[in-house]
Amino acid sequence: RDINNILSADNPRSMFVTLVIGILNIKTGEIKYANGGHNPPIELPNNTDAVFKEGAHDPLVGAMPGMSYSDNSLTLSPGESFFLYTDGVNEAMNLNEEQYSNEKLLAQISKNKGNSAKKVVEDILDSVRRHSTPAPQSDDIAMLMIKYNGRQT
Repeated sequence: RDINNILSADNPRSMFVTLVIGILNIKTGEIKYANGGHNPPIELPNNTDAVFKEGAHDPLVGAMPGMSYSDNSLTLSPGESFFLYTDGVNEAMNLNEEQYSNEKLLAQISKNKGNSAKKVVEDILDSVRRHSTPAPQSDDIAMLMIKYNGRQT
């Protein structure tokens, strides 16, 4: 809420951001986060394919003061992952104006989920580039993946 109020102060052009902000408890695997108008996070459970994390999808950050944001949480088991991305990933277009798509993103993550977080992100970036080349990049492309290894003894 504080970030929203700071960004919305003296904002005559109604500029805004989308964001996911969170805290990972490295001892328990619990992630507590808020989603301010950003794409839904993707969860990579051990026993199933990647899925969009259901939860509150609150307003953009900075557009209006006084907005409130919901707390979301999930607990990762060892080997599970949490994936964040900008819409430049799933909305990347090729020359035929076909988007990369949410379905293709989930399939690519699921196919690579046994790999390291770095390798998954690199593979998705390569897949997005193959899809969209030679079309110019039309939006930012950013990804973050947290792979929880469990409590170290």
